[in-house]
Amino acid sequence: MHTPQSEPEFFPHDADTALLDRILAGSATSDDQARLDTWLAADRRHAALLKALREAHATAGTTTAFATTASATDAAWQALQERMGHAADRDATVRPIHTAPGVRRAAQTRGLPTWLRVAAVLVVGVIGGVLWRNATASQEYTAPLGQRISMTLPDGSRMTLAGGSSARVPRSFGAGSREITLQGEGHFDVVHDTTQPFRVRAGNVLAEDVGTRFVVRAWPEVGGVEVAVEEGIVALAQGHAAPTLLHAGDRGRVTSAGRVEVRQDGAERAAWIRGEFVFDGTALSEALPALARWYGVTLTATPDMLERRVTGQFAALPLDPMLESLALALNAQLVRNGSTITFSSR
Repeated sequence: MHTPQSEPEFFPHDADTALLDRILAGSATSDDQARLDTWLAADRRHAALLKALREAHATAGTTTAFATTASATDAAWQALQERMGHAADRDATVRPIHTAPGVRRAAQTRGLPTWLRVAAVLVVGVIGGVLWRNATASQEYTAPLGQRISMTLPDGSRMTLAGGSSARVPRSFGAGSREITLQGEGHFDVVHDTTQPFRVRAGNVLAEDVGTRFVVRAWPEVGGVEVAVEEGIVALAQGHAAPTLLHAGDRGRVTSAGRVEVRQDGAERAAWIRGEFVFDGTALSEALPALARWYGVTLTATPDMLERRVTGQFAALPLDPMLESLALALNAQLVRNGSTITFSSR
């Protein structure tokens, strides 16, 4: 699924409107041209914007008395529609810039030159008003309860999300930086690149790859964020604190107080990627949510059962055999009430 998009932003924050104005007016210096070349090289989408601006500037040049009036913008809009063969004149989502309330406020407060406002019209009409919005937008991936999803990222790394998890991947991923925002739990098999560190952010906790495979867990029942390292090294930090290096087999947990606790059971936390559950003294209050997300069911326990500790390795069997095995290990009984299954003492 896609994340909800914000109001269109027609021009990137790093656009130097004074520079672009001189470029289009033909009064640029050699230094201006050098700055323009640097700006164009920074992002391939800058060239698309410059093209739209040149077209807008040409349109403005053919319009008499083209100052700052809404009627002038309408004239440019009309010219654009004619050039497009009226392809968009029936689209209610594509309007002259002064009739779109959110865009009008942005144009007025920024005090854009006339040719920039016309360029905004062109960008809306020609490419649906999403060029620069998409430059900063993210693709969101969500794994439904009872399922897990895997995908290859643009850099060749693999990401697998556990059921009930979601991740935001910037559309610019791999173009200068590689950072993913995670909610829930994900497994990452990273293609190492020293020039572009691979980072996973969960809340204000950041896990940075140093060439590895690792799992990030950020569930409510964890009481913090965990990183379990299968291979290589991961730097784990909260906020601006100095990072803690985790090696293969380590599990680092950032507590709510900001401390990093390290244990040597990281491989067990990554067992779900192989279709297994490994619990080592895990409280039932933590084990049940993991199983519930895996199977897509509702699992609860009576208050006296929640702190029971589970130890053992469980293959991801069909639901009923799995629950019966767990109940046997806990000396518990299963009580079914519709779609809810409760563990209670015998």
